[in-house]
Amino acid sequence: MAVLWWRPTAALDATRMGSTNYTQAEIREVMAALQPLSFEHPSTVASIALSTGIQGRTVRSICADLDGQVCLMGYRGGRGLFVAHYSDEGEMQTDMIQRHWRAERQRVQRRVKFARDLPRRNLTLFDRDDLLGLDDDDDEDDDA
Repeated sequence: MAVLWWRPTAALDATRMGSTNYTQAEIREVMAALQPLSFEHPSTVASIALSTGIQGRTVRSICADLDGQVCLMGYRGGRGLFVAHYSDEGEMQTDMIQRHWRAERQRVQRRVKFARDLPRRNLTLFDRDDLLGLDDDDDEDDDA
């Protein structure tokens, strides 16, 4: 048996599973779990996932989609998420999202610049739309 440097737990498993697809019932469950949360009483994604039975990635996806439309989400270090009742309670989370966005934007710029110097496959000599637009009946010219 392999020795793991980390110990799997129910909370860890709950936060790594799930998807970005969810149902209206899951939205209602997560919203009900978020409603009592506040700056003074945050909760982790793992706790929300375990209490609702909805997997963590799905909880995070729902929270991200609700954030700024239905409520303003806040985050307190290692203590977890909460619903901000005052605008300044959400500023730390906004700053964190903005830093992440800048870092990802810089990463995209680096990737585009790096990719310019890589060779291309011959397939890209053709316009992608031309390749996708070919039908079986386009072979008429080949029979002549």
